[in-house]
Amino acid sequence: MSQPAQAEFPDRDVTMLIGYAAGGSTDIMARAMAPFIEKYLGGKATVVVKNVPGAGGQVAITQLAQADPDGYTIGNLNLPGTVARTYDRKAAYTIDSFTYLANIVDDTNIVVAKKGVYSSLKQVLDKAKKDPGGVTYGISGLGGDDHLAGLQLARAAGVTFTFIPFNSTAPCRAAVMGGHVDVAGINISEIHGYDNDLLVLGIMGEARSDLAPGRPTAREQGYDVEMSGTRGFVGPKGLPDAIRDKYIAAIKATYDDPAFQEIAKKQGLVLRILPGEKYKAFVKKQSDFIGEVWRTDPWKK
Repeated sequence: MSQPAQAEFPDRDVTMLIGYAAGGSTDIMARAMAPFIEKYLGGKATVVVKNVPGAGGQVAITQLAQADPDGYTIGNLNLPGTVARTYDRKAAYTIDSFTYLANIVDDTNIVVAKKGVYSSLKQVLDKAKKDPGGVTYGISGLGGDDHLAGLQLARAAGVTFTFIPFNSTAPCRAAVMGGHVDVAGINISEIHGYDNDLLVLGIMGEARSDLAPGRPTAREQGYDVEMSGTRGFVGPKGLPDAIRDKYIAAIKATYDDPAFQEIAKKQGLVLRILPGEKYKAFVKKQSDFIGEVWRTDPWKK
């Protein structure tokens, strides 16, 4: 008796789980990419973006780790936040709970202040030295990339900040614009559209950026700090090789598509593709670093 032919993947809709609210930087990336990934996967799939916010992305990434490894559920993995959640609370996943598809965004951290309040990073750090804990530093959540960047800066400068966590970038950015915190840690893409309101005091990357023309790096100012928020896509552990490879090819094709590149430029997405095993190795390195920070300077809830 002959066996029925197996349908070619994908033959139905794919759910893309996003662990943050609609309108945030991760959601913007996902929605920009979804139609292109759908196109390059081929088949009968529609890629449906599903926002499952909560616990700093932990709700969605836990659902993803526990999903069937059939290729019909993928989702975002944000570093360092996804890994940080495994240190500061109980988590039902580890970095080995996923099949790594590709990183797509590498969004450098920056320190910003309301224009007219501070003119340099040195001014902020001088105040912090004179008044330990007196400088308030807004962050979008404990254990995220902006928090880890702030911890690094504090250690490099020998100061203590009072970190003020918010539940996302938007209220954190609003707080510094409103003068409710001295400075804020955000990603460089998140300065997009706020150039007239916020001044970039330091870029936590290897080089200056066209997204903040003329503004210096922290390293230029004598503080060896480097941190960024990366965003990519993973599936559950055990995804069949053929399906994994099909996703990687679709994401690469999306990345190379001039139409997507134009959308990314307009939305201020800072792109860096790391496919497959390169992405997995990158996550492992980040996890080791986060563990070292946690052991020496744990953040408190």
